[in-house]
Amino acid sequence: MKNTFKILILSGALFLAADAVVFGFGIGVGGVFDMRFNGSISSPDVSGTVSNNILAGGGFVALDFRNIELSLGTSFGNIEYSLNNKTTENLTVLQIGLLGKLPLKLGPIVLYPILGTQFDFNLANNKNSPLWIMGGAGVDVLLAGNWYVRCNGLYGIPFQNEFDASTVAGDVINHYKDAKLGNGVKIRLSVGYNFSG
Repeated sequence: MKNTFKILILSGALFLAADAVVFGFGIGVGGVFDMRFNGSISSPDVSGTVSNNILAGGGFVALDFRNIELSLGTSFGNIEYSLNNKTTENLTVLQIGLLGKLPLKLGPIVLYPILGTQFDFNLANNKNSPLWIMGGAGVDVLLAGNWYVRCNGLYGIPFQNEFDASTVAGDVINHYKDAKLGNGVKIRLSVGYNFSG
């Protein structure tokens, strides 16, 4: 299994290197607005449904290839739990993203659909660290001197994590009645520079 994983990583790195030689690559920095809503957990140990909503914003850096974007960023905000009373906690997340895209150039504008994944590592509670599958669309506005401005809109659904599969009252893993993972939206704005191949 470890050798297979190493082969996949090496193959991916070689593919990106070849893509960069042929088509060039870009480096960008930007900001992100995150919102997750409608997540909830119902448990036999809790009277009612525990719901959680997340509102956060932050920044990221991206390594951009013709059909793939790799990103690393942080997001800061609040997560709100509500049962009988609302409780708000601070949230700090390390975000690692891998997005695929199919660009269509129309003069100084580049349009593309997006499909990929993002892992949100919750620094305060690593049990509540979801892996997302995301889709959406983006637009690049090409500027003079290989610079570009980018806007992405993404919609995502998280896979169940350890926190979602645990009760809130008893902290017993996989002892839940119903877990609704909710969904989320993400708006990203960035500026980047393209190194032509």
